[in-house]
Amino acid sequence: MKHDYIKMKNTHEKTEGINVRVTKEKRYRKIRNQKQRRQSNQREEDERKEIEETGRQNRQTDDGGEMSDRRKRLPTRETSEER
Repeated sequence: MKHDYIKMKNTHEKTEGINVRVTKEKRYRKIRNQKQRRQSNQREEDERKEIEETGRQNRQTDDGGEMSDRRKRLPTRETSEER
């Protein structure tokens, strides 16, 4: 009987026929799932970073923007009250 050897991470599995396909499918499924998990985790991290950065930018623009808006509004209110 001839045995096919499949190289797994540090292990050699002795298999025949259908079992070879099953172990290959398991291995590929495992690898595919790991890749998907990594991609989804990476996306989540990127989204978190973007939210944090936009939050920081919004805080900076809000502070600066509100100040400039107040400076612009105050003179208009005074002029309207004087009239």
